[in-house]
Amino acid sequence: MNCTLVGNSSQYYVYTYAYPKCMGSAIFYVGKGQGDRIHAHELEAMGLLESCNLYKVAAIKAIWAKGEQAVKEVVAYFDNEIDAYMYEWALINMTCYAEQLTNIARIGMRPTRRVKPFTSGGICIARGNRVFHHVHDLDVFRARHGFSKHEFSALIDGKVPAIRNWQVVQDCAI
Repeated sequence: MNCTLVGNSSQYYVYTYAYPKCMGSAIFYVGKGQGDRIHAHELEAMGLLESCNLYKVAAIKAIWAKGEQAVKEVVAYFDNEIDAYMYEWALINMTCYAEQLTNIARIGMRPTRRVKPFTSGGICIARGNRVFHHVHDLDVFRARHGFSKHEFSALIDGKVPAIRNWQVVQDCAI
């Protein structure tokens, strides 16, 4: 894999979108692109381009509603698209912030179960002092932490207050 930190317009790159510092700085989207692709998501949020990811658009609009801008960062450049896809996949699926991403994971063409991003609060999942703010991909979170579908649904739907010291915290700050 040939990866560089300095690129040109013909190279592929992997990038992130994050909340501004005043909203917690959490990364909420990871993408792969070439040219001006990194800016396309804001055009989607403005309604100038069609978007199939309403979660990402809602996160960008929530940032704008606070008078802020999303923090965009190119994290690596690649000479070929396959390497860029592999790096993007790794960031989406193998990092500590994967549960917070608004990326739509697809199994075939079916999106996984997700919750919407929140502007001033929302669902957070906590265990002891560790809080996972704004978990968007509930299926991935459930699988990573060993919940059965039945017990996790009961926790999220409020049918049980806690399972194995995990609890849902309502109205948490970003």
